[in-house]
Amino acid sequence: MVANFESCFHLSQLLHLLLKASERGSIIHISSISSYLAYPYLAVYSAAKGLFFLLLVVVFALQGVAVL
Repeated sequence: MVANFESCFHLSQLLHLLLKASERGSIIHISSISSYLAYPYLAVYSAAKGLFFLLLVVVFALQGVAVL
């Protein structure tokens, strides 16, 4: 879960201030279909991808950074 979630989240945290300061910042979320659908034997991977997308939407979109 560390590689699938924490690395992406920490990078997004670093870029958040720059995106917010630009007043036109956007994040384009590119991920596998596993973030929307759970597959057998990939439960942790799917959970990490889904959690990251939800955090992007909640944290970044509510502060004015577009999440696409």
